[in-house]
Amino acid sequence: MSFFDDEPVPAEPPPPPRPRRPKRDRTRTRVQRLVVLIVALVVVVFLLAVGVRHCQQTRRESAYRTYFSNVQGVIADSEKVGRELGVLLDNPTKLSNKDLATKLNELAARQQEIASRAQRIKPPAKLADLHQIFILGMKVRARGVEQVRDGLLAALGKKNTEAAARRLAALSGYFSGPEIYYRELFQTQAQKIMADDGVKEVTVPAFDFFLRNDFFDPQKIDTALKRAAGSVKTTGIHGVSLKGVVVKPADVTLVAGKSTQVESAPELSFAVTVQNQGSVTENDVPVKVMFNGPGSNDQRLEGTIAAIAPGDKETVEIGGLVPPDAALTRESTVEVTAGPVSGEKVTDNNSASYGVILVIPQP
Repeated sequence: MSFFDDEPVPAEPPPPPRPRRPKRDRTRTRVQRLVVLIVALVVVVFLLAVGVRHCQQTRRESAYRTYFSNVQGVIADSEKVGRELGVLLDNPTKLSNKDLATKLNELAARQQEIASRAQRIKPPAKLADLHQIFILGMKVRARGVEQVRDGLLAALGKKNTEAAARRLAALSGYFSGPEIYYRELFQTQAQKIMADDGVKEVTVPAFDFFLRNDFFDPQKIDTALKRAAGSVKTTGIHGVSLKGVVVKPADVTLVAGKSTQVESAPELSFAVTVQNQGSVTENDVPVKVMFNGPGSNDQRLEGTIAAIAPGDKETVEIGGLVPPDAALTRESTVEVTAGPVSGEKVTDNNSASYGVILVIPQP
């Protein structure tokens, strides 16, 4: 054993203490971290605000887009009605009289439904007042279709087509008027409102079908009515015939071409029966009675049958005949004429001549 083996091994010295950063550095670090946190928070808030604004803008644009899509649908359907109406104004002979009336009634009903649909559309709040203009325009157009229906059906078969054409042409305002109001008061203002609202991708639909067409040109309508006046398909077959004459108050039936004794009276009347042999209702059918007795001037009597449906018979009583004394016991002539009606082509069965011998009534 060595003397040096018993000496203790010296311990290693402890590591020197870590140098402490100055207090100034620690404060700077905290500030930097706070700044970063604040910046991050600002960015998050900004992004949230942008996101909210984007969502609001998206919803706003969606509301405008949905509204004008509905408006476009109403306009398209109304223009379809207008197009079909224009075809009928241009050439009513495309359909028979009955089918034409049915088609015009259908168009009037469709436009009325379109006006009701326009009223049910929910506009964005800023367009609520303008939407009333659109609704009113569709209501005016619905009334216009009804007016054209009535006017066109009334004009068919009329001799004075020029006057009827002017009346129909005067209805154009029911169709072009709503389009002018839409363009001047609705379309321009709606575009401005959307621009102020930051909406740029939505378009206000156009509404100018009748402004671009001349369906209501009076000369064109007059030509169409003249064509229709000569068309059996449109006006139907017109014609009436005289079916019988009864003298009252004696209730004696006259026979054409023969003499019939009739008891005289202070005043006589004639019950004239007329039949409609055509295919359409005849209105205001004229009936005339001419009495030619010995020793007297002719007495002319007139009456009217308000309406006779196709195939039906109607009777009108025409009074006021004062028998002259010179006609007693002597033969007189009674000529009766029914019609003719507008558009009637065959008139040989419209009139007849009757011999009448007035006699003194038996006590």
